[in-house]
Amino acid sequence: MGALNHLEDPARRTPAADDWLAHVKATPEIEGVDIHPHVAAVEDTEAYTDFVLKRMRPEQRFLATEFSLVHWWKQHWSDPVPAAYADRYDVPAGTVVWEAVRDAAAHPVPQQRWHDLLMKSSWFASHRNCPTRQVRQLRATGRLAVATYGTLQQPAMVRDIRPAKTPWLLNSLYTNLVARSSANGDMAHNPAFFDDFRALQDSAQGS
Repeated sequence: MGALNHLEDPARRTPAADDWLAHVKATPEIEGVDIHPHVAAVEDTEAYTDFVLKRMRPEQRFLATEFSLVHWWKQHWSDPVPAAYADRYDVPAGTVVWEAVRDAAAHPVPQQRWHDLLMKSSWFASHRNCPTRQVRQLRATGRLAVATYGTLQQPAMVRDIRPAKTPWLLNSLYTNLVARSSANGDMAHNPAFFDDFRALQDSAQGS
């Protein structure tokens, strides 16, 4: 059954959530639950697993069909673009991140420019290994069945970009709607997460 969201917030660990998991535990046909740990800090992922595993049968497992640090990205969505990026690409003073992303969505930029926007932003670059850290936390429970991750940017992610919009597009493995494809036709990929994702597949196959 699924999916459970916002469990890092104590206010969302309600009696209704307890009742929901009690049903999961009491129903033999249900093999487990699905969680969506979209958080602001990797450590908050544990709030999800701690909550659900204590309320399920020992043999039940969980899925994590979505996970990310999207709420951390949201906290920096209105930060100024990095000075080095602004200088290199002659970006007007006062431009903030969401405005640069909006412009890239309207007119996709070269891959190097998208790379510089994100990787020269310390709030993003310092979390380049977040998918690996989250998956390690999930696997460490010994009860993870499957974890999956968002692949392509979707049209809804780049529609009506504004300060209040949740920046889901910063999660995607491919940056297909904001950065141009390579000369050989390969789609641009997320400069922080793509290699991590491939390494996680290799580690899963070797385990």
